[in-house]
Amino acid sequence: MKKNIYFIIILLMFFALSHLLNSTGGQNNEFNELIMESFKQSVATLKSVFEQNPITVLIVFSLSFFVLTVLYLPFTASAYVLFAGALFGFYKGVILFTFLLTLAYTCSFLLTRILFYKFFKAKTQSKIHKIVKGFEKDGWIYLLSIRFSAIIPGVVVNTGMGITQIPTWQFYLVTQIGTLPHVIAYVYAGSKIEEIQNLNNIVSPNFFLLLIVLALLPILLKILSDFIIQFKRKFKKE
Repeated sequence: MKKNIYFIIILLMFFALSHLLNSTGGQNNEFNELIMESFKQSVATLKSVFEQNPITVLIVFSLSFFVLTVLYLPFTASAYVLFAGALFGFYKGVILFTFLLTLAYTCSFLLTRILFYKFFKAKTQSKIHKIVKGFEKDGWIYLLSIRFSAIIPGVVVNTGMGITQIPTWQFYLVTQIGTLPHVIAYVYAGSKIEEIQNLNNIVSPNFFLLLIVLALLPILLKILSDFIIQFKRKFKKE
C-alpha cells in the first residue's frame, strides 16, 4: 500500500513540475510561434519530397526514428509523431507510428537488458536488488501508469525497465497500450498543423487532465484490488 501511495505522490510531483515548466516556457509566445513557423516550413518541404518519393520518405522516416530511439536519444518521439500526422494523415499516421514507436522502445529495452543487466546486478547493492525485485512483481502496472503519464522520457523508461526482469511480451503490450493516447493526440495535431499557431496549442489543457486520470487509474485499481484481497483474507480468518 505504501509503495503505491509513494508512487502516486511522485507522479503528481512530476505532473506539477511538468505543468510549471510548460507554463514558464509558454510565456514566450513569440519564440513559440517562431518554432511553430519553422516546423511548418519543414513539414511543407517534407510533403513535397513525400509526394515525389513516398516509399523513400517512409523508409527514411521509420529508420531514422528507430535508430535515434535505440541509441537512447530522448525527446525524438514528439517531433516525429507530429511529422507522422502531417505526412501520412491521421489514420495512417496512428497505425504507422504506434507500431513503430512500440517496436523501437522494445528494442531499446532489450539492448539495455543485453548490455547492462549483468553489470547492474553485479555492481549494485542487495537493497537495490530488493527494490527492483519488488517493482518487478507488479511492474506492468507501474509501467502502464508511466506510459500514460508521458512525463518521463521514453528512453529513460526503456533503460530503467531493461534492468528488471519484466517479460518482453509484457513490456511490448503495455507500451503499445500506454503510448496510444499520446500517439493519437499528437498525430491528430500533426494532421492539423497548418491550423496551429503556437506550441501551446498542440494539445488542449483537457488532454493534460486526461493524462493524470489515466496515469493514476492503474495504481488506484491496484490499491483497491489489494484492499479487497486483504479484506477477504481477514473476513475468512474471522
